[in-house]
Amino acid sequence: MISEPLEKMPTSLEALSNEHLQEQATKARFAARILHAHFLAQRSERPARSQPVVAPIKIGRNEPCPCGSGKKYKQCCLH
Repeated sequence: MISEPLEKMPTSLEALSNEHLQEQATKARFAARILHAHFLAQRSERPARSQPVVAPIKIGRNEPCPCGSGKKYKQCCLH
């Protein structure tokens, strides 16, 4: 009954034959399986949660420069 226009739908279930009800139930099961497969595929396409960003260790201005020059960071690589 889901796939039929409203004008064709009977007003009571007594007006429907048992065969018609079985056919409609089969259509509904088929539609439910299609919808389930569609949304299951949508769920698996979601990107995984990303890891939090870890800030690099900050070098102080008066610490030795990591480049190995022996100078203070502010005198070597800061500018």
